[in-house]
Amino acid sequence: MPSLELFVGPPLWPAIPQFNVVPQVGGLGRVPLRRLYCDLRCPPHPGARQAVLDTGAPLTILPHAVWSGAFNWRAGRDYDELPVAVANLHGHVAGRRYTFILARLRVPVELAGRDPRGDRLRLDDLVCQLADPAGPPLTLLGLWGGAFVGRKLAAEADPAGDDLAARLDW
Repeated sequence: MPSLELFVGPPLWPAIPQFNVVPQVGGLGRVPLRRLYCDLRCPPHPGARQAVLDTGAPLTILPHAVWSGAFNWRAGRDYDELPVAVANLHGHVAGRRYTFILARLRVPVELAGRDPRGDRLRLDDLVCQLADPAGPPLTLLGLWGGAFVGRKLAAEADPAGDDLAARLDW
């Protein structure tokens, strides 16, 4: 089964790195708060960008600096705008309010894990939010229309340490 070993890092806003459980419950004394992320690529564009797996986000969000700036995507060539009944679509993430285009990508994106030579998950026809410049600066991989559909996310105690190990299987 192909799998991406995900990067595990501290929370995006690290005010509290973990919850301590007092008294312990069933041997559980702490709950580490971590972000799970992978690398996102869009060949033939060089380089990779961090993409945070956000199981609380309904859709994938691509920052304006990525889709319009780095990738220079254009409607009709790289994505199709999806018609919706609402005139202006608004999002709210991490204290930022922004508008976005709901789009289905014509170009594939690839997700890569910790092993640069390992499996890559190719996402064709990704449905996502293309955020305006006021949107979040991070790429967030959401539940619907993309990285999680038909896949399994597993987070476990890291056998090599006291933290977490995570992977995305398909």
